[in-house]
Amino acid sequence: MTQGENTEQSLSFVNGVLSCSPLIADRGLAFGDGLFESMLFCNGGIPLLEFHLSRLSSDSARLKIPLDQSRLKEQLSQLAESAKQAKIATAKIKIILTRGVGGAGCYPPSGALTPNVVLSLSVIESTGIAELNLVTSSVHLPHVPLLAGIKHLNRLIYILGAQFDRAENQEVLFLDQDQHVIETMHHNVFFVRGATLHTPAIKTCGVRGVMRTFVIQKLAKKVGCEVKESTLFLQDLLESDTVFLSNAVRGFTSVNKIDGVEITGSDNTTVLHLQSEFDNFKESL
Repeated sequence: MTQGENTEQSLSFVNGVLSCSPLIADRGLAFGDGLFESMLFCNGGIPLLEFHLSRLSSDSARLKIPLDQSRLKEQLSQLAESAKQAKIATAKIKIILTRGVGGAGCYPPSGALTPNVVLSLSVIESTGIAELNLVTSSVHLPHVPLLAGIKHLNRLIYILGAQFDRAENQEVLFLDQDQHVIETMHHNVFFVRGATLHTPAIKTCGVRGVMRTFVIQKLAKKVGCEVKESTLFLQDLLESDTVFLSNAVRGFTSVNKIDGVEITGSDNTTVLHLQSEFDNFKESL
Protein backbone atom coordinates (compact mmCIF):
# COMPACT_ATOMS: atom_id res chain seq x y z
CA MET A 1 0.00 0.00 0.00
CA THR A 2 1.47 3.36 -1.01
CA GLN A 3 1.34 6.40 1.21
CA GLY A 4 -1.84 8.40 0.73
CA GLU A 5 -3.74 5.55 -0.89
CA ASN A 6 -7.50 5.75 -0.26
CA THR A 7 -8.39 2.51 1.53
CA GLU A 8 -12.14 3.33 1.27
CA GLN A 9 -12.11 3.28 -2.54
CA SER A 10 -13.72 0.23 -4.11
CA LEU A 11 -15.18 -0.95 -7.38
CA SER A 12 -18.25 -3.16 -7.75
CA PHE A 13 -19.60 -4.91 -10.81
CA VAL A 14 -23.05 -6.53 -10.96
CA ASN A 15 -23.42 -9.01 -13.83
CA GLY A 16 -20.49 -7.34 -15.52
CA VAL A 17 -21.84 -3.80 -15.16
CA LEU A 18 -20.14 -1.22 -12.97
CA SER A 19 -22.42 -0.30 -10.08
CA CYS A 20 -22.20 2.16 -7.21
CA SER A 21 -25.27 0.95 -5.30
CA PRO A 22 -24.58 1.02 -1.55
CA LEU A 23 -26.69 -2.14 -1.13
CA ILE A 24 -23.88 -4.16 -2.70
CA ALA A 25 -22.00 -3.81 0.60
CA ASP A 26 -25.07 -4.48 2.74
CA ARG A 27 -24.52 -7.10 5.44
CA GLY A 28 -27.84 -8.72 4.58
CA LEU A 29 -26.60 -9.53 1.09
CA ALA A 30 -23.08 -10.42 2.18
CA PHE A 31 -23.79 -12.46 5.30
CA GLY A 32 -27.55 -12.92 5.70
CA ASP A 33 -27.29 -10.49 8.63
CA GLY A 34 -30.93 -9.54 8.97
CA LEU A 35 -34.59 -10.50 9.18
CA PHE A 36 -37.64 -10.71 6.95
CA GLU A 37 -41.41 -10.76 7.25
CA SER A 38 -44.01 -11.88 4.71
CA MET A 39 -47.43 -10.32 5.31
CA LEU A 40 -50.86 -10.54 3.75
CA PHE A 41 -52.33 -7.37 2.26
CA CYS A 42 -56.10 -7.49 1.75
CA ASN A 43 -59.14 -5.27 2.25
CA GLY A 44 -56.81 -2.27 2.04
CA GLY A 45 -54.72 -3.27 5.06
CA ILE A 46 -52.49 -5.86 6.73
CA PRO A 47 -54.65 -8.09 8.98
CA LEU A 48 -51.86 -9.39 11.25
CA LEU A 49 -49.74 -6.23 11.23
CA GLU A 50 -49.34 -5.92 14.99
CA PHE A 51 -48.29 -9.56 15.26
CA HIS A 52 -45.71 -9.06 12.52
CA LEU A 53 -44.36 -5.88 14.11
CA SER A 54 -44.20 -7.58 17.49
CA ARG A 55 -42.13 -10.46 16.11
CA LEU A 56 -39.92 -8.14 14.09
CA SER A 57 -39.29 -6.01 17.17
CA SER A 58 -38.50 -9.04 19.32
CA ASP A 59 -36.27 -10.68 16.72
CA SER A 60 -34.39 -7.48 15.89
CA ALA A 61 -33.72 -6.96 19.60
CA ARG A 62 -32.31 -10.50 19.85
CA LEU A 63 -30.00 -9.80 16.91
CA LYS A 64 -29.21 -6.30 18.25
CA ILE A 65 -30.42 -4.58 15.08
CA PRO A 66 -32.09 -1.25 15.91
CA LEU A 67 -35.62 -0.91 14.57
CA ASP A 68 -37.51 2.35 14.16
CA GLN A 69 -41.02 0.90 14.35
CA SER A 70 -42.82 4.22 13.87
CA ARG A 71 -40.86 4.92 10.69
CA LEU A 72 -41.55 1.40 9.45
CA LYS A 73 -45.28 1.89 10.03
CA GLU A 74 -45.14 5.08 7.96
CA GLN A 75 -43.43 3.25 5.11
CA LEU A 76 -45.96 0.42 5.25
CA SER A 77 -48.82 2.93 5.18
CA GLN A 78 -47.32 4.52 2.07
CA LEU A 79 -47.00 1.13 0.40
CA ALA A 80 -50.57 0.16 1.34
CA GLU A 81 -51.91 3.45 -0.01
CA SER A 82 -50.06 2.91 -3.30
CA ALA A 83 -51.57 -0.58 -3.53
CA LYS A 84 -55.07 0.76 -2.94
CA GLN A 85 -54.61 3.43 -5.60
CA ALA A 86 -53.47 0.72 -7.99
CA LYS A 87 -56.65 -1.23 -7.09
CA ILE A 88 -54.69 -4.22 -5.83
CA ALA A 89 -57.03 -6.45 -3.87
CA THR A 90 -54.74 -9.16 -2.46
CA ALA A 91 -50.96 -9.18 -2.25
CA LYS A 92 -47.94 -10.28 -0.28
CA ILE A 93 -45.86 -7.58 1.38
CA LYS A 94 -42.29 -8.47 2.26
CA ILE A 95 -40.09 -6.60 4.72
CA ILE A 96 -36.33 -7.14 4.70
CA LEU A 97 -34.47 -5.58 7.60
CA THR A 98 -30.65 -5.73 7.57
CA ARG A 99 -27.99 -4.48 9.92
CA GLY A 100 -26.75 -2.14 7.19
CA VAL A 101 -23.33 -1.49 5.70
CA GLY A 102 -20.10 -1.77 7.67
CA GLY A 103 -17.83 -3.95 9.71
CA ALA A 104 -14.66 -5.86 8.92
CA GLY A 105 -15.75 -8.92 7.03
CA CYS A 106 -18.14 -10.94 9.20
CA TYR A 107 -17.19 -8.85 12.24
CA PRO A 108 -19.82 -6.19 12.93
CA PRO A 109 -18.53 -2.72 13.81
CA SER A 110 -18.15 -1.69 17.43
CA GLY A 111 -20.67 1.14 16.96
CA ALA A 112 -24.24 0.99 15.72
CA LEU A 113 -24.92 0.89 11.98
CA THR A 114 -27.88 2.40 10.14
CA PRO A 115 -30.18 -0.51 9.26
CA ASN A 116 -31.59 -0.84 5.77
CA VAL A 117 -35.29 -1.56 5.25
CA VAL A 118 -36.58 -2.92 1.95
CA LEU A 119 -40.33 -3.20 1.30
CA SER A 120 -41.86 -4.99 -1.67
CA LEU A 121 -45.37 -5.93 -2.73
CA SER A 122 -46.38 -8.69 -5.13
CA VAL A 123 -49.93 -9.50 -6.26
CA ILE A 124 -51.20 -12.97 -5.33
CA GLU A 125 -54.38 -14.90 -5.96
CA SER A 126 -57.08 -14.93 -3.33
CA THR A 127 -56.17 -16.93 -0.24
CA GLY A 128 -58.06 -19.77 1.38
CA ILE A 129 -57.87 -23.44 2.21
CA ALA A 130 -55.79 -25.51 -0.18
CA GLU A 131 -54.56 -29.10 -0.03
CA LEU A 132 -50.98 -30.32 -0.16
CA ASN A 133 -48.94 -33.48 0.19
CA LEU A 134 -45.78 -33.36 2.28
CA VAL A 135 -42.42 -34.84 1.35
CA THR A 136 -39.85 -35.23 4.14
CA SER A 137 -36.48 -33.70 3.34
CA SER A 138 -33.32 -35.76 3.75
CA VAL A 139 -31.65 -32.61 5.11
CA HIS A 140 -32.29 -32.17 8.84
CA LEU A 141 -32.36 -28.81 10.60
CA PRO A 142 -29.45 -28.39 13.04
CA HIS A 143 -30.06 -27.25 16.60
CA VAL A 144 -29.18 -23.57 16.97
CA PRO A 145 -31.12 -22.40 20.06
CA LEU A 146 -29.67 -18.90 19.75
CA LEU A 147 -31.63 -18.42 16.51
CA ALA A 148 -34.64 -20.62 17.26
CA GLY A 149 -37.93 -18.93 16.41
CA ILE A 150 -36.33 -16.06 14.47
CA LYS A 151 -37.22 -15.48 10.82
CA HIS A 152 -33.68 -14.57 9.79
CA LEU A 153 -32.20 -14.27 6.31
CA ASN A 154 -30.01 -17.38 6.55
CA ARG A 155 -32.17 -19.84 4.58
CA LEU A 156 -29.46 -21.89 2.87
CA ILE A 157 -30.15 -25.08 4.86
CA TYR A 158 -33.78 -24.95 3.67
CA ILE A 159 -32.78 -24.36 0.06
CA LEU A 160 -30.40 -27.32 0.14
CA GLY A 161 -33.10 -29.42 1.76
CA ALA A 162 -35.52 -28.78 -1.10
CA GLN A 163 -33.24 -29.64 -4.01
CA PHE A 164 -35.18 -32.57 -5.42
CA ASP A 165 -37.97 -33.02 -7.95
CA ARG A 166 -41.16 -31.81 -6.32
CA ALA A 167 -44.69 -31.87 -7.71
CA GLU A 168 -46.78 -28.70 -7.76
CA ASN A 169 -49.01 -29.90 -4.92
CA GLN A 170 -46.12 -30.90 -2.66
CA GLU A 171 -44.42 -29.03 0.18
CA VAL A 172 -41.16 -29.99 1.87
CA LEU A 173 -41.38 -31.11 5.50
CA PHE A 174 -38.32 -30.61 7.71
CA LEU A 175 -37.29 -32.67 10.70
CA ASP A 176 -34.50 -31.70 13.07
CA GLN A 177 -31.31 -33.63 13.81
CA ASP A 178 -33.21 -35.74 16.37
CA GLN A 179 -35.98 -36.66 13.86
CA HIS A 180 -38.51 -34.33 15.48
CA VAL A 181 -41.07 -32.64 13.22
CA ILE A 182 -40.32 -28.89 12.99
CA GLU A 183 -42.00 -27.16 10.01
CA THR A 184 -42.36 -27.09 6.25
CA MET A 185 -40.56 -24.76 3.88
CA HIS A 186 -43.22 -22.04 4.24
CA HIS A 187 -45.55 -23.17 7.02
CA ASN A 188 -45.85 -24.18 10.62
CA VAL A 189 -47.38 -27.60 11.27
CA PHE A 190 -50.43 -28.54 13.35
CA PHE A 191 -52.33 -31.75 13.85
CA VAL A 192 -55.70 -32.34 15.50
CA ARG A 193 -56.47 -35.03 18.03
CA GLY A 194 -59.86 -34.71 19.68
CA ALA A 195 -60.28 -31.11 20.87
CA THR A 196 -56.54 -30.42 21.02
CA LEU A 197 -54.31 -28.78 18.43
CA HIS A 198 -50.74 -30.04 18.59
CA THR A 199 -47.79 -28.14 17.13
CA PRO A 200 -44.02 -28.61 17.40
CA ALA A 201 -42.30 -26.68 20.18
CA ILE A 202 -39.86 -24.23 18.58
CA LYS A 203 -36.94 -24.34 21.02
CA THR A 204 -33.86 -25.47 19.12
CA CYS A 205 -34.60 -24.53 15.50
CA GLY A 206 -37.41 -23.40 13.21
CA VAL A 207 -39.55 -20.28 12.93
CA ARG A 208 -42.35 -19.16 15.24
CA GLY A 209 -44.74 -18.11 12.52
CA VAL A 210 -47.12 -15.20 12.96
CA MET A 211 -50.18 -17.27 12.02
CA ARG A 212 -49.02 -19.96 14.45
CA THR A 213 -48.96 -17.32 17.18
CA PHE A 214 -52.37 -16.02 16.12
CA VAL A 215 -53.83 -19.53 16.33
CA ILE A 216 -52.34 -20.12 19.79
CA GLN A 217 -53.34 -16.74 21.22
CA LYS A 218 -56.66 -16.05 19.47
CA LEU A 219 -58.20 -18.54 17.06
CA ALA A 220 -57.95 -21.83 18.97
CA LYS A 221 -60.31 -20.63 21.70
CA LYS A 222 -62.81 -19.46 19.10
CA VAL A 223 -63.08 -22.95 17.63
CA GLY A 224 -63.21 -24.66 21.03
CA CYS A 225 -59.70 -26.10 21.05
CA GLU A 226 -56.66 -25.90 23.25
CA VAL A 227 -53.11 -25.88 21.87
CA LYS A 228 -50.28 -28.07 23.04
CA GLU A 229 -46.68 -27.32 22.02
CA SER A 230 -44.49 -30.38 22.37
CA THR A 231 -41.87 -32.65 20.82
CA LEU A 232 -43.48 -34.48 17.90
CA PHE A 233 -42.48 -37.29 15.59
CA LEU A 234 -43.63 -38.11 12.09
CA GLN A 235 -45.77 -40.98 13.38
CA ASP A 236 -47.74 -38.53 15.54
CA LEU A 237 -48.87 -36.75 12.39
CA LEU A 238 -49.70 -39.95 10.53
CA GLU A 239 -51.91 -41.18 13.38
CA SER A 240 -53.77 -37.90 13.93
CA ASP A 241 -57.33 -36.92 13.05
CA THR A 242 -56.06 -34.36 10.56
CA VAL A 243 -52.89 -32.42 9.73
CA PHE A 244 -52.85 -28.83 8.55
CA LEU A 245 -50.38 -26.03 7.90
CA SER A 246 -50.50 -22.35 8.82
CA ASN A 247 -49.05 -19.36 7.03
CA ALA A 248 -49.69 -15.63 7.53
CA VAL A 249 -50.14 -15.02 3.79
CA ARG A 250 -51.87 -18.21 2.67
CA GLY A 251 -53.93 -18.97 5.75
CA PHE A 252 -54.55 -22.68 6.34
CA THR A 253 -53.67 -25.66 4.19
CA SER A 254 -54.90 -29.22 4.65
CA VAL A 255 -52.45 -32.12 4.33
CA ASN A 256 -53.56 -35.27 2.52
CA LYS A 257 -50.42 -37.41 2.51
CA ILE A 258 -46.95 -37.46 4.04
CA ASP A 259 -44.34 -39.34 1.99
CA GLY A 260 -47.16 -41.02 0.11
CA VAL A 261 -48.94 -42.24 3.26
CA GLU A 262 -52.48 -40.98 3.76
CA ILE A 263 -53.33 -39.28 7.05
CA THR A 264 -55.35 -41.63 9.27
CA GLY A 265 -58.20 -39.18 9.84
CA SER A 266 -59.96 -37.08 7.23
CA ASP A 267 -62.04 -34.63 9.26
CA ASN A 268 -61.19 -31.07 8.19
CA THR A 269 -63.88 -29.46 10.35
CA THR A 270 -61.38 -27.74 12.63
CA VAL A 271 -59.40 -26.38 9.67
CA LEU A 272 -62.57 -25.02 8.08
CA HIS A 273 -63.56 -23.34 11.34
CA LEU A 274 -60.11 -21.77 11.75
CA GLN A 275 -60.15 -20.42 8.20
CA SER A 276 -63.68 -19.08 8.72
CA GLU A 277 -62.64 -17.27 11.90
CA PHE A 278 -59.60 -15.80 10.14
CA ASP A 279 -61.77 -14.68 7.21
CA ASN A 280 -64.14 -12.99 9.66
CA PHE A 281 -61.18 -11.30 11.32
CA LYS A 282 -59.97 -9.95 7.96
CA GLU A 283 -63.42 -8.65 7.10
CA SER A 284 -63.69 -6.84 10.44
CA LEU A 285 -60.70 -4.60 9.72
